[in-house]
Amino acid sequence: MEVILVKELASLGYPGAVVKVKNGFARNYLIPQRIAVKKTRESLKVLEKQKEEFAKIAEEKESQYQVILSRIESLKDFEIKANVGENGKLFGTVTNRDLAEALKFVGIEIDKKQIILKNQIKAVGQYVSYIQLNKNHKAELNFLVVSK
Repeated sequence: MEVILVKELASLGYPGAVVKVKNGFARNYLIPQRIAVKKTRESLKVLEKQKEEFAKIAEEKESQYQVILSRIESLKDFEIKANVGENGKLFGTVTNRDLAEALKFVGIEIDKKQIILKNQIKAVGQYVSYIQLNKNHKAELNFLVVSK
């Protein structure tokens, strides 16, 4: 099924984009959540009228993402402090939520869903996570987990 995005969705694109998705995904998620509308002649006419507005939104988002990615890539010696027990093992794990809060403390606000951790972090050490703002904007974040 082809749909027209009304809101940005990281895995699909910006508002105004015409994308092809599976029928169930469109019917059960995109359309009920008002993220997209079904592609019809009427919706294409409305899209033509709103094309400039969607282009401005996409341009603003693009510039915001570039700023965020440059700030993430410029981070040096980024540390996350955690409670540590014997042998450098953590009490619990460091999650993407913890990373989002630590980045917020530095002045970079991103959603925890945009942070991808390859493995669970259960010990002190150097780690890498990936930040995916949308399908075109990705960054790698190196960080160090230390004891409080």
